[in-house]
Amino acid sequence: MKNTKRARRAAAFAAAVVMAACAAVPMGSSFSASAEDTYTVTIDNTVSGYTYAAYKIFSGNLSGGVLSNIQWADASKATEALKAAKDITLADASKPFEGCTSAADVAKVLGDATETKAVLAEKFAAAMEPIFTTADVTDDYTDGKYELILPTAGYYLIKNTDIPAASADKGTSYTKFILRVSETSTTVTPKTDAPTLEKKIWHNDTVAEPTIGNATPTEAGWGDVGDNQIGDTVYYYTKTSVPDMSNYDTYKYIIRDQMSAGLTMGEVTNIVYVPKTAGASSIDIKANAVITKGDDADTTDFTETFYVSFADLKDVLKTNADGGYIYTYYTATLNKDALVSNSANATQHNDNTAYLTYSNNPNHSGSGDNETGDTPKDTVYDWTLTFNGSKVDEKNDPLTGAGFTLYAGFGDSVSAEPIQLVAITDLTQVNGVAADENTNYYRIATAAEIADGSVTKVTEMLQNDGKTKFMILGLDDAKPYTLKETTTPATYNTGDDIVINKLHTTYNTAGDEMTVLKADITNEGVALATVENSVQIQNKKGSTLPSTGGIGTTMFYVGGGVLVAGAGVILITKKRAKKDAE
Repeated sequence: MKNTKRARRAAAFAAAVVMAACAAVPMGSSFSASAEDTYTVTIDNTVSGYTYAAYKIFSGNLSGGVLSNIQWADASKATEALKAAKDITLADASKPFEGCTSAADVAKVLGDATETKAVLAEKFAAAMEPIFTTADVTDDYTDGKYELILPTAGYYLIKNTDIPAASADKGTSYTKFILRVSETSTTVTPKTDAPTLEKKIWHNDTVAEPTIGNATPTEAGWGDVGDNQIGDTVYYYTKTSVPDMSNYDTYKYIIRDQMSAGLTMGEVTNIVYVPKTAGASSIDIKANAVITKGDDADTTDFTETFYVSFADLKDVLKTNADGGYIYTYYTATLNKDALVSNSANATQHNDNTAYLTYSNNPNHSGSGDNETGDTPKDTVYDWTLTFNGSKVDEKNDPLTGAGFTLYAGFGDSVSAEPIQLVAITDLTQVNGVAADENTNYYRIATAAEIADGSVTKVTEMLQNDGKTKFMILGLDDAKPYTLKETTTPATYNTGDDIVINKLHTTYNTAGDEMTVLKADITNEGVALATVENSVQIQNKKGSTLPSTGGIGTTMFYVGGGVLVAGAGVILITKKRAKKDAE
């Protein structure tokens, strides 16, 4: 990667960008001023840290709209300046100043140029910079405006000599231009046309997969934060702007991307250029890109997971480039090493960061080891979540011996097969969670683990070894789940299904901090209020029925004895009554 300091040291080869506002080298203008006048040039729309210098190239007498007696500003540099001008070569191999013999001739060529005026002025500025010395000026920066106070009128090369590190609203692109200074106050806006990068992740609240096409994304699910189940595909795109490349011979353009350990790179699915012009057709440019998985040795402070390179974006887009955007779509898989969030915290997310490296010096070729700038880095965050359960008896005392199986969906849409899990026995793997010795931990198994048998999968979460709690790691907030009690403690009745309707998440604006994690739960057929992401599952004992040798048989014996005694009393009474009758 090109170091910004190197760019600063090579400011003599900084990017030449002519501003429409400065009317670059229109030689038909005139000025006249007294010797006492000074001339203030205000450079608008800049940021703190930019500095500028002024080099006077031409002097002369302006009167009645005619510039006469045009001379090099420094007579001692006349021969060198003329030679440098005559050596200037355009892309078509022409040398516009080849026949010039004086400063006036050079000025006339600059003034007569039409379509090539901007390019010619920029190349002329680059050629003059190392020849002429900076003017003695006073400068100042205040609230987005940089002021240069020049001692005399004339035609000046003005260039920024230092640029700050890239910020959210400014790229690192050098500026230089030829400016006519004929008024006591002149304001210009530098055209530092640096590209930008914006990164987005798909948040699958309503639709699992976004629609990827040859156009600008239109769906509302893209943002700075996403939630996924371990093993899910994660969808991303970068939106990078296409700057004005007309002043470059070639233009380097590299999209760099770094995924955290919890993400496994998938594929770059599409790269499309969307022109700025309304109604213009998009262009699929994936075939023109070089997609490299792995680190780029040219960068020393950033380890790429992959990068997309265009050695010459200008050649790829040709005449189609009109300041539109390039959308690069790609995927990743949330893997077994994903950081998992059990509560509102600021650290347990899975990051994906991107930035753009681009040519920023149109005086040089945009390819090879020439001057480049970098956009600010942009990061998005993917989260995966947990759910906790505990088993209690009818007195809400901890109860062991239960087992639960997790299914996707609920009701009629519940999956036929259970979700396969991995039991976590090494509690150091329970990232983001304060491990509890009374809890059994399970995470979602990935498709690769299921296929290759590299780990022991389970479908039932047993509350054994005296443990009464369980935690599932790696769930998605947008997916419903059903917990079925598949092993019931002896003498207890099996509980109803527990439905996790939704895990509710709320994040800060950046997406790197979770502020809310709760769950909608239906237990024993009753919808509970939104609670923390956990549930207490109660089992009740079964009914006790009479059995042989118990009190129930004794009651039958006693009852039988009473009946027999009653029959004897009746028999004796009847006999006495008969005897009395005789």
